[in-house]
Order: sequence, then structure tokens, then C-alpha cells
Amino acid sequence: MTGLPGLIIRTYSLLLRLYPSSFRNEFEEQMLLDFSDMAADAGKKGRFAFVFFCLRELVDFPFNLLSVHLREGNMFKVLRSQPVNYGLRGAIGFGAAFPTSVIGFVFMNLANESMLAPLQVLYYDLFHTLPLYEIVAWFPSALGFLLTGLLVGCLLAVLFADRSNYRRYILAGMLGWFLHRVTSDLLNSHQWRFFLGTTHSTYLNIAALILSGAFLGLILVVSRSERRESLRLLAVGAIAYPLTAYLYAKLLFKLSIVDTPRLFIALMILMAVTIASVLVLAGKSDGGRKNLWLVAVGAVGYPLLAYAGAFLAARIYSPAFLTPIYPGGVGFWPMVLAIALSQAVYGVLFGLLLGIAWGFQNKNSVPQVAAGT
Repeated sequence: MTGLPGLIIRTYSLLLRLYPSSFRNEFEEQMLLDFSDMAADAGKKGRFAFVFFCLRELVDFPFNLLSVHLREGNMFKVLRSQPVNYGLRGAIGFGAAFPTSVIGFVFMNLANESMLAPLQVLYYDLFHTLPLYEIVAWFPSALGFLLTGLLVGCLLAVLFADRSNYRRYILAGMLGWFLHRVTSDLLNSHQWRFFLGTTHSTYLNIAALILSGAFLGLILVVSRSERRESLRLLAVGAIAYPLTAYLYAKLLFKLSIVDTPRLFIALMILMAVTIASVLVLAGKSDGGRKNLWLVAVGAVGYPLLAYAGAFLAARIYSPAFLTPIYPGGVGFWPMVLAIALSQAVYGVLFGLLLGIAWGFQNKNSVPQVAAGT
């Protein structure tokens, strides 16, 4: 099986290695066969059915794994194993990190009025012109992303690094989180849905989610890399990517490229080039091409969980609750709390997935390091 279902099945086959060897010898082949059949059936029923199937299996798998190891008496050994240990750390780190995006949202809304007006006046006094005004208006959002990124970097440093590497983890976490948040912000800033329509906007949104997830995977790649070049390139990207995307969008409007086919192709080219840049940076870090696996897990897992979360939220919350509410409005803080809780659950699942992938990668690289010493 090829495509996304094939990737999910291969990932499941790797996760089966977490079961005790005696259990795998007896049941692994049948479990993989059953999972493949169910994945194929869900894929035939449509995208949402497949997403719901993956989410259900993602929730059931840890409980099934726990029950088997409890029966086998290997629970403490499993918790000490590198994939599970890294998975739990990732769940804690990203589970605490994702709700910080709500802090950025609140900061952006509260700071816009108090911070934006003085910045606009200062900008006009200095340059006496309005070009690049949008960058000034975006400043509170960018500052919010950096502040929440700093918290993310600190969390990852405490969970994964020794004290000598704290600075690297903090900087990589801050810059990578900033790029992750910038992607969705740039996607929404120009109201592309108005020009592209629903279908093309959906495809563009999927591409943006893939890029966001790739940036999150890149955080772990750059954090553990001993090459200073990787961190420097990430810092350059944190400046170049939003500026290039902004100028690129302005150029498209200046050239009157606003009809759906050409605009969609132009925006997808931007996404493809940026994703390729992330892969190149990951390949240049310590570990080489093996890092692409970690970036790929982030790129696939992030949109998969995002659409699963949106699918479930639409069925849990009323349409009125999902309507944006601004500071000062009735229901604003309950909405913020609900978003924070949902982001925490989403972060735990994503962090568990990314952490397990990182643990497997480290586990597989240990024999090679030992052989070379």
C-alpha cells in the first residue's frame, strides 16, 4: 500500500516493536494484517473516516500496550526503554508547549491596541510612507510567537538536554516554534480563501500544516546537532522565511496573479521550496539523512492530528462556541480555556508520536556510534 495509508501502516509496524518479544512472535503478523485491512477499509470510506480511524487507534494503542506489558511483568523495563521514555518526555513537553499558543493569542489581542498605534506613528515619522506597514502591524503577533517559543525551548531543554546544551535547545525551540506559528499566521493574513475558493484553500492549508509539522520536527534535529551551522541557518530562516513570504505575496498582487489556478500554483511553489529547505537543513545536521525521518513524522503527524481534532471539535462544541470571540466579549475566557485544554491534549498526542520516533532514531544510531569508536 502506498501514500499516506502505507506510511501509517509502516509506522504501526514499527510501533509493534514496543510489545514484548514473546507477544510479537505470536501475534505481530496477525495484528499487522488486521490493521492493514482496517486502514484500507477506512481509506475507502473517505478522508474523515480514515482520520477518525487513525485517531482511534492512536488512543487505543497505548492502553493495549500497557495491558500487555502488565501481563508480561515488563512495565518498568518498557518505561525505561528509549522510545517510550522519549515519547513520554515529548508528550510532557509538547503537551505543555501547545497551550502556550493561547498565551500568544491573548497577548496579540491585548497588545494590538496599546502597542500597535505608537508603532504606526513611529514608523510613519521615520519613513513618511506606508509600504511595509503590514510588517509593523504584525509585530505584536511576532513578539508573542517569540515569547511562547522561549517557553517551548526551556521546556525541551529541561526534558531532553543536559546543562551544557540548554542554550542550544532553548534557541532552537524558540526559533523553530516561531517558524511553526508564522506559517499559520502568514496563511491567514492575506485571506487566500477569498481568492482560491474552498477546495484549493483546503489543499493550501494541508501544505501549511505539513510545513508547520516539519518545523516542529526540525526543532529536535537542530537541538541535538553539534554543528553550529544548523542553528545559524535556523536563525537565518526565522528572519528570511516570513520576510520572503510577505514580499512574495506582495509581488503576486502587484503582478495581478489573483486568479485561482495561477495563484494556487504560485503559493504551492512557495510551500514546496520552504519544505525542501527544511529537509536540506535537517540533512546537513548531525545524523544526515536519518533526520529526514524525524521531520517526516512531524510533517505527517501534525496535519493528521489537526484534522482529527477539528473533526472532533465540530461534534463536541456548538457552532456558536466555535465562532471567534474577541477580548471583552462574553465567553472570551471560557473559549480561551477550552482552546488551551484542547491544545494540551493535541500536544500530548503529537509529542508522544514525535518523541517515540526520536527515541527509535537514537536507539538505532547507538550501535553505529559504538562501532565507530
